[in-house]
Amino acid sequence: MDATLHLLDNLLNWSMAQIRNEGMKPKVFALDDLVEECLTLLLNDAERKELMFQNHLTTRCFVRADVDMTRLILRNLIGNAIKFTPSGGCISIANRREGAFWEIAVADTGVGIPKADWDKVLGIGVRSTLGTDRERGTGLGLRLCKDFVEMNGGKLSFTSELKTGSVFRFTLPAVAKEAHLPITSVQDEAEDASVAAG
Repeated sequence: MDATLHLLDNLLNWSMAQIRNEGMKPKVFALDDLVEECLTLLLNDAERKELMFQNHLTTRCFVRADVDMTRLILRNLIGNAIKFTPSGGCISIANRREGAFWEIAVADTGVGIPKADWDKVLGIGVRSTLGTDRERGTGLGLRLCKDFVEMNGGKLSFTSELKTGSVFRFTLPAVAKEAHLPITSVQDEAEDASVAAG
């Protein structure tokens, strides 16, 4: 998993530099396409641990947000699910409309989080822990994910049960169907990010 983690670290550094230099760049894009991209990127890591991906995206979902920040949120949440789910487990991704927002839920059958630690999970300075196969952390914490989500007008939350698994959910502002165009090409954004990170 080292190559993927290295890529995530590079993308984080690139994204933070972009935000500092240019500020946020909210655009209209298909969130479900971005989910598919992230699942594809992390599929090999999941297969190495014999984990099953279940894609429960039921409909197109268009949002207005910063594409790079959203990409990092998704990669971190899915990456954490892989990291903390034992071999043979399952990770599922689902979407649903919540009023003026689209919600993405990343669920796993992992080790779970003790309730006593819930308040610490999204805190500042929480140190990364080793995964079920002693995977290292990416350096991109859940607190940063929370900040990114909130900067884009959404919310990040989670529920978890020890030895059963966790579900992390985040929302982003939905865009009405008639306002879809112009739509940012997620593929083009990904290529730009890869070039900059490399």
